Amino acid sequence: IYTLSLHDALPILVIALFALNEQLHPGEKRMLQYAKEHCSRLPRDFEANIQDYFQHLYQPDHQQEAVLALDSLLDNLKYLIEASI
Repeated sequence: IYTLSLHDALPILVIALFALNEQLHPGEKRMLQYAKEHCSRLPRDFEANIQDYFQHLYQPDHQQEAVLALDSLLDNLKYLIEASI
């Protein structure tokens, strides 16, 4: 069983977002800015969730907050995908 690290989860979610928006992946370093500029469909609170995630990701005492931000992003992306089907 492969366990996804907290660090690796966000790029996978953003890849799903690009697929939903029929956009090519621009590369690791530009993907968040590219998503904001080129994806017409973004999950609710996308930018706030991303900011919360990165704010807490590398702080050992705040890993739970990073997980919650990622969970919120995932829930909002899931809702967006379901609404698009």
